[in-house]
Amino acid sequence: MEEANKMFSVLDLSGKAAVEIGETSGIGETLSLGLADAGAGVVATGRNAANVNAVAQEIEARGRHTLRVPTDTGDKASLRRLLAACVERFEKVEILPNCAGKIKRAPTLDFLESDWNEILDTNLTGRFAPARCSDNTC
Repeated sequence: MEEANKMFSVLDLSGKAAVEIGETSGIGETLSLGLADAGAGVVATGRNAANVNAVAQEIEARGRHTLRVPTDTGDKASLRRLLAACVERFEKVEILPNCAGKIKRAPTLDFLESDWNEILDTNLTGRFAPARCSDNTC
């Protein structure tokens, strides 16, 4: 933790509000904790409520404010709820990284088109939708 504090002493995000989309594992989790180490309040989001809670606890353990907001980038209503909760708690969203992602491994001939479309919806459209919602246009 001390090494992380040294690294983030140059990057001061104190008082900033970050909403990390898809933050409950992998790159998203690491980025969320890094933002918290840099001083930002970080909103815990993701599809899995248990994972959202676990990451939020780690953010709070770093002395930062958070919200627990399970969110699906494919569900505009959940994105609107996320935005409303963030604005209510932090007044604004200043940092909006997006690490939501989905993968399926299968031989090409066995890969269903519906699986392909679901991956594209999460990995491509899922990047676009939160940014649009942050501007109240979704």
